[in-house]
Amino acid sequence: MSPPSKEHRMNSQEDSENLPQIISTTHKSLLTILQNARTRNILPTPDTLSRAVQSLPSHLPPHGQGLSQTTEHLLHDIAPAVSSSSLSSRYFGFVTGGTTPAARLADYLVTTLDECLAVRIPADTIATDVENRALTMLAELLHLNQTNPDGSAVWTGFFTPGSSTSNLYGIACGREHVLRVREAPLSGSVGIRAACEAAGLPEIQILCSMGHPSIMKAASLTGLGRSAVKQMGLPSRPWHLDVRRVQHEIQRTDCASIVSVSLGEVNTGKVGITADELKQLRQLCDRYQAWLHIDAAFGVFINALPDNSEFQSLKEIAQYICLGDSITGDGHKLLNVPFDCGFFYIRDSTRLKDIFSIPKPDFPRFAIPPVYFLGGPANPTDVGIQNGRRFRALPVYASLTAYGRSGYEDMLVRQTRLARGIAAYVWDHPVYELLPRLPGIEKKDEVLQTIFILILFRAVNPSLNESLLVRINETGKMYAQGVVWEGQKAVRCAIANWAVDVKDDLAIVTEVLGSVAAKWEAGEKMRSRL
Repeated sequence: MSPPSKEHRMNSQEDSENLPQIISTTHKSLLTILQNARTRNILPTPDTLSRAVQSLPSHLPPHGQGLSQTTEHLLHDIAPAVSSSSLSSRYFGFVTGGTTPAARLADYLVTTLDECLAVRIPADTIATDVENRALTMLAELLHLNQTNPDGSAVWTGFFTPGSSTSNLYGIACGREHVLRVREAPLSGSVGIRAACEAAGLPEIQILCSMGHPSIMKAASLTGLGRSAVKQMGLPSRPWHLDVRRVQHEIQRTDCASIVSVSLGEVNTGKVGITADELKQLRQLCDRYQAWLHIDAAFGVFINALPDNSEFQSLKEIAQYICLGDSITGDGHKLLNVPFDCGFFYIRDSTRLKDIFSIPKPDFPRFAIPPVYFLGGPANPTDVGIQNGRRFRALPVYASLTAYGRSGYEDMLVRQTRLARGIAAYVWDHPVYELLPRLPGIEKKDEVLQTIFILILFRAVNPSLNESLLVRINETGKMYAQGVVWEGQKAVRCAIANWAVDVKDDLAIVTEVLGSVAAKWEAGEKMRSRL
């Protein structure tokens, strides 16, 4: 960036006059990016990154560059150096999804309007009504629209900054539940130590199987401590919850339990429980006053797949998500709305109020606006950690309205079929090994039935496996992520983008994997002749 030649004010007449041209230039640039999404490099080249880094100012400028020059800097220096992780249908790294056209349009409005959803003021803005309607439609999509005998909804939903925050909510609600059922005062009022002493609990434990790292963070943030998280996976399938061990732990009288079930382990995508085990777990939690949290950041979307034999093995488990006390989901994964957006559903929303709301007796001690006294649904700030909340519900509302159930069914079917197509190719190829090994499941078709959107594999040859990820990603045609599985390197592919084209993308992926294998085999032959 060149040095500024004059002072630039935020409310300058020059910027106002130039705004139409700036918006037009930005529009053309964005349109080019979107139209070239399938052919755009997934990662920027090293030279592009280097130039972009060099363009960054080393210090805060005493006088700004102005809107026009800053726009040029953003479009020509910064944008080309950002990855296409959410634009490309073949970015298979983190489960980041993308942004549907409807959600993208809505997000433009969100930024322009910049509405804050801290409190519910229906006479002033429609924002919280839109949020509540989006949560209702989302619950319908995910089959979480059960009703109580009085006609009220079983589940109350909330939007969060992401699934990590939703898991924090789930563990925090579990903490309050196990204390309150033992007639302890609110830990939010008296502190976790005093509440545990009143409940006669020296310990609250979290039982899981290869739980997401955010469960550890939640344990730390809620005062339970990371040591409270205990892995209860089966030795042969560490992602799968050992319900017998859980039963042994959950009936202990010297501690209370929060059980966290992973509906989609982060490396393999495998569901960590069977339908019968989940039913049994619900009974155990009821009997021993435990809290059952379902971490289904992407697995909850299995419920939106069509009801047919192709997806039966996945859906027969996912349909019982509703047995949990709380459920975590991620919008910026398979809902394909912009970062950051998670969601959280809970049976008893008073648990959230116990944690986040300010009791009325404390109102005189704080600057509490009168809108806190409104009736109707809870103020967002009373059931969540944020006061300043982005209108993240609008992209969700727009995408659900634009595409409906059938649109999301179609997207999820394409994603699942691509994942299974890649897995089938890996299974058949002698150079590769599909992971994980599933005890008792030997046939290819049976293995493929367990796959949703994640594929894990490695090269059979240790030498090739060591460099496999680099060989795949350096083609520039796809991007995969490296993990460690059973002490060895492995490659993970997460199929999450709305723009997936099964035929085209599968052809490109298999061409990449085939060429990597062929080049390695050719190199091995040459080395053997030397």
